[in-house]
Formats: sequence, structure tokens, C-alpha cells
Amino acid sequence: MLTLEMMRNNVRTSAVLLDSEVPSWHDKINTEKLDMMSFANCICGQLGIGAENNPDDPDECNYASDTLDMSYTRGFFIDDYIVATNFDVKEVNRIKLKEWWLEEIAQRKQVENVIRG
Repeated sequence: MLTLEMMRNNVRTSAVLLDSEVPSWHDKINTEKLDMMSFANCICGQLGIGAENNPDDPDECNYASDTLDMSYTRGFFIDDYIVATNFDVKEVNRIKLKEWWLEEIAQRKQVENVIRG
């Protein structure tokens, strides 16, 4: 099982990967809807990375990307079954992942604001 420290590092690494693969990705995320247990509203879901949305169920996506793996090991998503069977642990992981992604988004927006002057 991943530790919180490992998960935090995965988010940092994945944010850098997004910087190179999806310019201005942070501007495309609806932070109000961001939900790390929702295929449609996690980071990849909102960016449409490798997702073929099912029109009958917008929360059901099929991710298939060689570069951007939506798996929990990248910090893009919390898998309900893999991360933990204990609800409290899953909830902490979900909250922490969202918090870390919000930090990554805020950092990038802050840099943009400094650059724009």
C-alpha cells in the first residue's frame, strides 16, 4: 500500500508530467468539482486524458493512455478497491489527494501571476 508521503510525491511528479504533456492543465480543472474518486471529475477525467466517456453514465470512463496513467500510483485517482478496504483510510486518501492537487494548481497559478506581473 502507498504511504501518504509516497502519494504526495506521486502527485508532484504527475503535476510535472502534466506541465509537459498538457500545457495550462491547471487552468482547465474545475476545483469545485474535483473529486479524486470520480472518473469524470478527477484530474484526468476533467482533462479528458485517454477517456472515452460513456454518455449513459458520465462517471464511467475508459482510460487508456500510455503516457498519463490514471491509476492511483500516479495520484490521479483513488481506486475504491485498491487503496483501502477501510472507509476512514479511503476518505483520508481522497481528501489528501485533492488537497495536494489543489496545492499544485495554486502554485502554477501563482507563477503565472508573477510572470504576467
